Amino acid sequence: MHGFPDFHFLQEEVAPHYIAGEDWLLPLLMHVKNKSVCLDFYCTTCGAGPFKQSLRLMWQIFRDNGSSQNSGIAKKHFNLMQAKKMSHEQFSLDEIKILIKGLTQMEVKPSAEQTTFLFGKDHGPEHNEFCFLFPEPYICNPLMMLLTMIYHRTSTLSMRHYGDPHKLMQLTLKDSAIYDYFQMMYEHWQNKMAASNR
Repeated sequence: MHGFPDFHFLQEEVAPHYIAGEDWLLPLLMHVKNKSVCLDFYCTTCGAGPFKQSLRLMWQIFRDNGSSQNSGIAKKHFNLMQAKKMSHEQFSLDEIKILIKGLTQMEVKPSAEQTTFLFGKDHGPEHNEFCFLFPEPYICNPLMMLLTMIYHRTSTLSMRHYGDPHKLMQLTLKDSAIYDYFQMMYEHWQNKMAASNR
């Protein structure tokens, strides 16, 4: 779906966690997945524009209103008309930093479930919490698409500083709950690159 996330959900379930420095990105991604909101940043129809505009609206509201999450002004501006005023262009590097911080704040509760065959592999349960939540193939997987977009936006900077396009994200996400999921994606990319060079 090329439309917007639910603004009531953004206001009530995402924004309060964002301003409190808590995990706001996981509930947003789960909402995007459940509502089938397009998060394909290379989509020829929308380029995930509605998602980007919605996030920019939330960031703008709380830049303007500080931590007053119950502000009438904030509530008034959480709507489609205001979101459409936001840019739908690609995220800036400053915005990418906000998203990366959101990734490092992501948490999942332990589960007895075990998801298998992500990228054709069976990984142990200690790595599978995010895999359980996001087992879908790439084009239907908002977490993979977000990580891939952030990698593409940071790879040049990472190459300049470390001589490796993945190193910046690896260092930034290290010690966070999402690190193992990113590493599985990294291994998948490496295997695909090796196969294409044979």
